[in-house]
Parts: sequence; structure tokens; C-alpha cells
Amino acid sequence: MTIVNAVWTAELPIRCGERLPLAALARRLTNIEYAPQRFNAIVARMRRPRATLLLFPTGRMVATGCVRQADARRAVRRLARRLRCTARVSRVCIANVVVAGSVAGPLNLELLAHFWGGAYTPELFPAAQFRISTFAVTAFANGKWFATGIRSTELAENAEQRIRQSLAVFATVTR
Repeated sequence: MTIVNAVWTAELPIRCGERLPLAALARRLTNIEYAPQRFNAIVARMRRPRATLLLFPTGRMVATGCVRQADARRAVRRLARRLRCTARVSRVCIANVVVAGSVAGPLNLELLAHFWGGAYTPELFPAAQFRISTFAVTAFANGKWFATGIRSTELAENAEQRIRQSLAVFATVTR
């Protein structure tokens, strides 16, 4: 199992009812994108730690690309420093984890999708998509899979075991 990506959220402490002046911040800062007609948030990409951050007018931040919480905290703090925010950033917490893995052998996707009540239309997408409890799984015929919607790195271990057990039943034997 490999944790491929995680989505973290954080908040800049601003007063109730106030909004960040994103247009003014975009003019002042470098290496950011701001196109309010397309998306009402500042997009900041960082090299170290490698992360993409979204800053909304409400002060909420979304960081993607960081697997570890320490990297997410560092990326959020760096953006806060660039904004010249003196207050501490609060509540850096995980919102979503993307996990990838594989099982030995090819999978029978038609049976898999039928059993789990998922979808498999090979004309549109070459994988079966289904849900196991609270997370979504996409499984390919070669045995590779990925899961989204996992809420913590601890739950990722449990989810990986459940997915492996579920997919092992549908692995086809080739001789």
C-alpha cells in the first residue's frame, strides 16, 4: 500500500464577517495564480515541501500533495508568512487520503462491479468503480487499485486490508 496523496485543511484566524482581499494579495505576491472569473481562490504552488495550496477569501486553506502532516503544516506556514500573517494558523487537519495498491493477478471486473453494486462500463472507463463503507475504490483489470475518501492515515491501513480481502476473491487464476 502506498499513500499517494492527502488533502489537508487549515484556517487563517480572521474576524467573523471579514474577507481576505485576494485581488490585492495576488498583485503583491509572486508565483501565485488568481483568476476570480474562473475560481475564487488564490492558487499557490510550492517546491519545498511540494504542495499546492488554495487560499479562499474566508481564510480557509486547502493543501494537496503532502502525505505527511509535518509537510502540510510547513507549507501552510510558509504561505501564511508570505501573506505577512502574524497570527498562528489553526487546525491543520486531514480531509482526504488517496491510497494505491495492487493484488496478485488480474481481476474479473464484471463480477466485482456486480457483487459490490458498482459500475463497470469498459467502453467509457477501463476500471470498476464501487464503494466499501465510506470510501470509493477504483480497480483495474491488471490488479491495481486506488481508494479515495479515507479520512485518516490510520484508517488507510484498515481500508487497505479490507480492499485486499475484497479484491482477492475476484482475482482470476491464470496458468
